[in-house]
Amino acid sequence: MKESILTYSLLCILMISCKKETAVPQDIKYFSIVKQIIATNCLQCHNSTDPFNSWSGRPVKLDSDDDLTSQYSNIKASIADPASFSNKRMPLGSELSASDIEVIVKWYNKGGKSTD
Repeated sequence: MKESILTYSLLCILMISCKKETAVPQDIKYFSIVKQIIATNCLQCHNSTDPFNSWSGRPVKLDSDDDLTSQYSNIKASIADPASFSNKRMPLGSELSASDIEVIVKWYNKGGKSTD
C-alpha cells in the first residue's frame, strides 16, 4: 500500500513539474518587422535618397525590399556574428536590442526573403 502511494505521489510530482512548451507558429512573417528595424536603426546611413546624407548608402544601401533581401546575410552578419576587421558591428556606436537581433536572425534562417 505504501509503495503504491509513493508511486502515485512520484507520478503526480513528475506530471506537475513537466513544462509544456508553447508551440511557435512556423508561418510568422518577419520581413515587415525587419523592415521596421532597418528603418529605425540603419537608414540614417544606409540610404540612397537623402541628399543631406554624405554617406549615401555606401557601401551598402538598404532602402528597398530588393536591397534588404539581397543583403540578408550581410545584415545578419553585421548585427549577430562576432565583430572582426572585416565584419563591423552595426549600427556603428550602438547595438540593436536582443529582440531585434533575434527577429533578424530568424528571418535570415528562413531564407531572408520578402515573403518571410
